[in-house]
Amino acid sequence: MNLLSRSPHFVLSIMLICKGMSSERMQDLYDFYSGAVGLLHSRAEPRSLKHQCRPTVRRMLCERNFWIPDGIRLTGLPKQLQSFLNLEV
Repeated sequence: MNLLSRSPHFVLSIMLICKGMSSERMQDLYDFYSGAVGLLHSRAEPRSLKHQCRPTVRRMLCERNFWIPDGIRLTGLPKQLQSFLNLEV
């Protein structure tokens, strides 16, 4: 898989950071960082409903001026869900 067949936004960011570097060095940096943040996928799969809900709930709390993590605690949700929303799980 080559550099340009991956996430175009990530590639652009790396290209701006690496301006003036050789293409081999830039590829090495891309491979390192994309591996570290999990961008290397053999195929694209949609996120689960669970993972789509977390940012939605967090955004809704922020829009209503409930600070995170206090706003999550005030929801009264079970501790396991609170941990998930607080990015602890």
